[in-house]
Amino acid sequence: MSERVIKNSCFQCAHFHITHDRKRPYGCSSMGFKSKMLPSREVVAVQGHGCLAFKAKDLLPAKRQDQLVNLHL
Repeated sequence: MSERVIKNSCFQCAHFHITHDRKRPYGCSSMGFKSKMLPSREVVAVQGHGCLAFKAKDLLPAKRQDQLVNLHL
């Protein structure tokens, strides 16, 4: 694969998941596929541009944030 910039990493995407399939361990729920490579790399290889379905994960859910705020008061 040529050197292409991949802006969004699957590990920070809400659609990314690990599958139980040893041959295709990475999945994208937005695009509905499993792959041996990270889905973002697969998209670049096939389409030639970065993933357009990227959605950043909520790193800390709102309920958990409220609990942490209350602890610091």
